[in-house]
Amino acid sequence: MKVTDERSDRLCNLYNDVCSYLTAREQELCRRRAKVEKLLAWKQKLDEEEREIERLEKEAVQGVASRRASSVNDSTVSGE
Repeated sequence: MKVTDERSDRLCNLYNDVCSYLTAREQELCRRRAKVEKLLAWKQKLDEEEREIERLEKEAVQGVASRRASSVNDSTVSGE
């Protein structure tokens, strides 16, 4: 009987060790996932912000170019 009890105890200890290891591994994976998801969300936000700024810059350049063209047309018309 004693041999069976020892085997059972060792098996139980092994099971507990494996459970502890897997739980720790799972928690570390969750932490890593959370960090990566946070970084990806931050990157996406910055990419969107960059696209918006580029759109505004393009709009500003087009506005300046159209004013210059308008100004040149006005001076050409008045100079004729």
